[in-house]
Amino acid sequence: MTEPASGGKHSAAASVVTALLSTIITYLLCEGLYAVYHWDSADGTLGYRIYAELRDRAGAQRVAREQAVVPVAGAADFEALLPAMKAAAVGIGDSPYTELQSDRAAINHSDARGCLRQKPNLDKRVTALRSNAFNPFEPPSLFVDATQAQTPALESFVQRYGVRALHHRSNAHGERLTLPMVERPDKVLIAGDSVAAGLMVDDSETLASQLQAADAERQYVNLGIGGADAADVFCALEDAVQRHAGSVRELIYIYCENDLQPGTALGTPQAVMAALAALVRREQIDKVTVIYAPYIYNVMPSLTRFKGHRGYRRPYHSDERTQLATLSHEAGFRYIDIGTLGLEENRQRGTDFAAFALYVDQVHLSPAGTAMLAARLRAAEQSSGDPTPQRASAVP
Repeated sequence: MTEPASGGKHSAAASVVTALLSTIITYLLCEGLYAVYHWDSADGTLGYRIYAELRDRAGAQRVAREQAVVPVAGAADFEALLPAMKAAAVGIGDSPYTELQSDRAAINHSDARGCLRQKPNLDKRVTALRSNAFNPFEPPSLFVDATQAQTPALESFVQRYGVRALHHRSNAHGERLTLPMVERPDKVLIAGDSVAAGLMVDDSETLASQLQAADAERQYVNLGIGGADAADVFCALEDAVQRHAGSVRELIYIYCENDLQPGTALGTPQAVMAALAALVRREQIDKVTVIYAPYIYNVMPSLTRFKGHRGYRRPYHSDERTQLATLSHEAGFRYIDIGTLGLEENRQRGTDFAAFALYVDQVHLSPAGTAMLAARLRAAEQSSGDPTPQRASAVP
């Protein structure tokens, strides 16, 4: 047998090396020409541009795959529909689109005294929208009259980005509907701003409705008003106690963190608690619960306070929070801090993220959060023994 000539192997290897060197030299020549041509550009080298193009294509494909499962609206998606939204009197909360603000879109109005009140006989279709285009922890919300016909494009937008469909309705007095609707001689008033009203949950999921569903003996009245300050809350309270004179057995007052407005008539815990105590004595209300509703920045600061976001420098209000609890106890009122419930949920679940499930945004409670608060109120009711104690024990 004859051995193959070694010259053939050397010839093939030399061809491969020559081709590789030619490719490298050609690439380096192109890279040099590209660098000279783009001398003042920050685009990088030709190799980087090729890499960046492939990376961006892969990223776009990944985003498209993810949005096929969980689509997220950008500012351009909103702006494309602004004319249709304006024509249909759509309101978009927590957004920069002031052009959508109109009396027809609004859920509130000012009465003859200048008090902010919820409009009577509202029937709004509501949904939170999946979008981080504007503010973290503040998803935009869409409000529109339930009977208002929408364009196909607007309906498609809501279907694509809406979290879930809700109803926000009010009665002839401008009070949000409590379900089931009952009429009982003994009334329980729930007063406050949008946290009390139950913004971004369904009529059936508000605190008033969840408490009503478990109590057939009394009637729960939801006096909550979105955007109200303490003065507006007391306007609604005064009207309600006059309308239900002699029938109010209990008052649940939700004191939201944004009611802390030093320099205004009712901008401090001392002023609010003094006014509340005077109203309770005058109307002879048997039982009062004060509920403090902090923003998530003061419940989970390590996870929510980001530099550049307006929650980063938000006051902690530790002193005012302590004052409110102390004044509540001194007045003989039951006291609940929603922030404490959130921390309890974190400890029970073993994660600092658990409390997020109690919120729909930076301050408003989710159906789960509302259910937890309702359960705490019912537990406090059962543990107090006397159904109508003037001095109730504190609830941590």
